[in-house]
Amino acid sequence: LNNLKKALELGTNKIISFELLASTQLELGLHADALKTLNLALSMHPNNANLLANKGACLRISGQLTKSIQSYTQAINIDSKLATAHNGLGVSLQGAGSITAAIAAFDNAIFLDPEFSDAYSNRNLALNYSSSHTKAEVYQFHKEFDHKFKRQPIGAKITKQGEKPRVGYLSADLRRHSVAYFFYSLLKFHNQ
Repeated sequence: LNNLKKALELGTNKIISFELLASTQLELGLHADALKTLNLALSMHPNNANLLANKGACLRISGQLTKSIQSYTQAINIDSKLATAHNGLGVSLQGAGSITAAIAAFDNAIFLDPEFSDAYSNRNLALNYSSSHTKAEVYQFHKEFDHKFKRQPIGAKITKQGEKPRVGYLSADLRRHSVAYFFYSLLKFHNQ
């Protein structure tokens, strides 16, 4: 925090320094400080869409959904192509119970950035609460997400085809701890 504050004092790329300081404050749970930092930055750069989107995130995390929605909307009015603002707006709208509007915001984020996996994930979560979509449609959206962002399962290619996987157990509790008593039968029947 001190280094970021020093960067602000020196005037080194102030907007980025403000954003980094506010993000760090948020990560540390200093929501009020982050909001002060963003408000100070916005007093100098009132038309910066990224700062407004970050303020929207800060307000959302603080539970101020109405103000968060307003901040994200301001950011989008300044830069309608800022996918992160559309996604954040969607999260805040969903939190406020506006599921249909949230889905529309997530769709906008996806349209602007087709590789934005968080927006897809957020939309798919919101779809589960939508009365406008059938279970089959929701399932199809989830399948599309899986196809688009398919990741190889952990351990998928550890063994050759037809070969049994080898498993090892490591714990300090297996020798002289009550867990060892419960774990014994698992080890005893492991290869059966």
